[in-house]
Amino acid sequence: DENKREVQVNFNFLEPKKTYVVTIYGDAPDAHWETNPMAYSIQNYTVTSKTILKLKLAAGGGAALTVQPATPDQSKKVKPYRN
Repeated sequence: DENKREVQVNFNFLEPKKTYVVTIYGDAPDAHWETNPMAYSIQNYTVTSKTILKLKLAAGGGAALTVQPATPDQSKKVKPYRN
C-alpha cells in the first residue's frame, strides 16, 4: 500500500548449520511510489536458519529475495547480515 513499513523475514525454513547467500532486491532509502518510483538497491548477505532479516519497504514499495546455498568462496567474501 502507500504506507512505508518494516517487515521481518525469518529464515528458520533453511537447513540448520548451513550458510546461504540472500540477494535482496529492495527499495532504496529515497524510494517513494509517487516521487521516486525507480529507486532500488541490490544487496547480498550470508544468512543461516537463525537469521531474521529486517526489510524497510518504501511507500508503495516492496522487495524480492533469492536464497541459494553459499559456495566456500562466497562464505568468505560476502558479509553476514547483521540487523
